[in-house]
Amino acid sequence: MYKIESHGPAQQEPLPDAVEVVRDDEYLDREEGELYKWDNDLQGFVAPDIIKNPIEVRVVQTGQYQYYLIIKYKGHKILGHQVTDDMNGKGNSAIRSFTWNHTTSRGQIEAWSIVFPYPESYTRFVNAMGQCIYEVQNAMDWSKIKDVEQEYVLTAMTEDVEMSDAQSDEAEVEDVLAEDSEDVDDESDQEAPDWGTKNERNSGLAVGHNGISVVLRGSNVGIFRETTDGKLELGGTVKGVKGPAKNARVFNPSKMMLHEQDRSLVLMNPDNLHSLYRMDLETGKVVDEWKLNDNVAINAMTPVEKLAQLTGEQTLLGTSHNAIFRVDPRVSEQNKLVESDMKQYVTKNKFSSLVTTERGHIAVGSEKGDIRLFDALGKNAKTMLPALGDAIRGIDVTKDGRWLIATCKTYLLLVDTQIGTGKNAGSSGFTKSFPADAKPKPKKLQLRPEHVAFMGAKIDFSPAKFNTGLDAKETAIITSNGPFVIAWNFSKVKKGILDSYDVKRYTGNVVEDNFSFGNDKDIIVTLQDDVLMLPKRQLTKVGGRKSLNQPATERKSHSNIVNAPF
Repeated sequence: MYKIESHGPAQQEPLPDAVEVVRDDEYLDREEGELYKWDNDLQGFVAPDIIKNPIEVRVVQTGQYQYYLIIKYKGHKILGHQVTDDMNGKGNSAIRSFTWNHTTSRGQIEAWSIVFPYPESYTRFVNAMGQCIYEVQNAMDWSKIKDVEQEYVLTAMTEDVEMSDAQSDEAEVEDVLAEDSEDVDDESDQEAPDWGTKNERNSGLAVGHNGISVVLRGSNVGIFRETTDGKLELGGTVKGVKGPAKNARVFNPSKMMLHEQDRSLVLMNPDNLHSLYRMDLETGKVVDEWKLNDNVAINAMTPVEKLAQLTGEQTLLGTSHNAIFRVDPRVSEQNKLVESDMKQYVTKNKFSSLVTTERGHIAVGSEKGDIRLFDALGKNAKTMLPALGDAIRGIDVTKDGRWLIATCKTYLLLVDTQIGTGKNAGSSGFTKSFPADAKPKPKKLQLRPEHVAFMGAKIDFSPAKFNTGLDAKETAIITSNGPFVIAWNFSKVKKGILDSYDVKRYTGNVVEDNFSFGNDKDIIVTLQDDVLMLPKRQLTKVGGRKSLNQPATERKSHSNIVNAPF
């Protein structure tokens, strides 16, 4: 992975003014190391040609919650990269490296890496970077958070990839990146469905348990069915969604949820977040408006239990910015929000997403980045996981609640909710509290910076999900980033192998993706203008640099995969 030969300049653009004025005695950490830059042509990290390693790396503060990573060579500053949300910093203690992305003033995304000579210097540096990243993302002094929260944050930021066989893995990745598959792409067999209007785009996906998937497109709803030959076909459309009242106006649903054995579709109207709307999928009409509360604006909803969608259960759960509540359409009152089953906070917690386990335990994420675990509605949270600083844009759990995956813009956060120590050891964080001095150790799933450089665009993950089903075991985690579908091997992730993922590129951006219900073999992919079924086996086809940069319909190979850690 790291090559000795020099190639390419280290300084491609002028140093930022903030770096130029930093005095020589101003730094938070200073270490010696070797500097490398990813080269797409050579498919490896190479030493820049204007230096001869080693170099000096410094972490400096240039303003309140503003930090830079500075590289010095022979006493001169040659590189200055600001610590930002998009830096995608990744530490690896096995080879004592820290790798990151940098976006140039021209918009080009680069990947850089520093290799440290000693474990102690590596640890000092990644800890300093972890503290700086936290302060940048939270606008809060590191010293103001508790020791146990500091440990939680640093564990997530510096968790390492398990190196079972570093040399063989490295060789495998380099071989993989150098080859192009000669397989014929059969993606063109699935024709784009003709529905909606050309000036609208697909905006959401809901996967049913009986082979149907529902897609939002403006004010239209498309119902797709899985065929016996592993494809999707458009089974019907509902155009111009509007409420049941005679004078109701057409609206573009912002979110949806399949309900009552997939016979109903619950919709959120962004123009009226004080109500939910139920569509009868058999007739294609919105038949009910469930008024909630004039003081409560719903922003997320989920079944009362993980698989309640398979039953005739009529109630569901929702959140507003500061409340968690039950919606029961059977109550006689005009408002269907059950006041006795509502947990409301005085402070603005900025709740953004929620999910339930098969036992009805509840996990709630927020825009602040914290996560609360509840054993029942209306009670205080049993566990609160600290924020790393990034908003939670989606959350999912395994059926038994043992594992939780939270999606942030540039990474996924995997948490084992089982308590490991203390009197509650072996219990779930949903039903018992973690010891005050022993938070869980989260695993941060990131794209490797060199792969981000290949992709050529900043990371912007869609909400990640586990495969699920009545008797299915969770084996994979799926998300997307721009035109890329990305799947992690869950079994390997649990063992600490955090960058074992597969990637496939499409011609357009992926809006949302999810596994077909009950298996981990097929993936439903919603593009802006298309909906299709992707067999997961295609993600095992490994393509090289050209595959990462060419859409599926413009190349021969089935997919563009970067598989195995280094």
